[in-house]
Amino acid sequence: MSKVLYFDFENSFKSLGSEKTIKEHFGYPIMRSNSWEEAKNVLGSITKRSEVQVKVPLVGNIMVSETRYEWTVRPEFAKDDDKSKFAEDTTFVFDTVSELVKKYTRELSNGGKRKLGFGEWAEIKSGLDIFTEELNGCPANIVVNSHVKPQKDDDTGVISLYPAIEGSSRDDIAKWFDFVLYTVVRRDDSGEYQYMWVTQRDDKYCHAKDRSTLLQAMIPQDYNLIREAAKERGWDNFKVMIIGDPGTGKTFSLKTLIKE
Repeated sequence: MSKVLYFDFENSFKSLGSEKTIKEHFGYPIMRSNSWEEAKNVLGSITKRSEVQVKVPLVGNIMVSETRYEWTVRPEFAKDDDKSKFAEDTTFVFDTVSELVKKYTRELSNGGKRKLGFGEWAEIKSGLDIFTEELNGCPANIVVNSHVKPQKDDDTGVISLYPAIEGSSRDDIAKWFDFVLYTVVRRDDSGEYQYMWVTQRDDKYCHAKDRSTLLQAMIPQDYNLIREAAKERGWDNFKVMIIGDPGTGKTFSLKTLIKE
């Protein structure tokens, strides 16, 4: 059975149904965190990360010491025999990181009443980088939705699509995800709309990637395809970033996270 903990920062849940039906379908109520700190605190109440020193065999009798992270899941969510794993096929969804970062900037700017300085933008960059690094290591599936922002290269004239995230984080946030997919909507020969994901990078879809190398260049918006690719590669979970305009399926496709 699958469960989804859905962080809705933009009141987008109506694409999925009512709050009641979403709780019934996802297994958890919608999280309505109104600040950066609230979202982090919810995650911290479910699972925690701690540093541990481990000895790793290198060659022959040579052992090297490394710092690694160990995750602990609260008993209410964990497997009975393994507190480092969730009992269910669990996914955390953040919809959208664009709005979450806006909330962060509003917190630092006193509700937009003052302009942020270099040090505060550096704090946002560092905070988001640490947050997404932790999500990368979390023993659950992760889905992060983002709006899209086009940017034209003045030298080449090429328009590239970036995550709509304030500050410089948009340039490298994709590094923390196994799959970075762009939403597109097209019509088939019968005139029906098809909601698709672009999985392969080019000048336009400049962050797209598929670390499994198993997906076609364009696929239907169905998380079962992602789940199967991760399973075939032997991964315990998957980390996905979805980039797209409003109305192109970012939220609606979350229905397919539930594996009946």
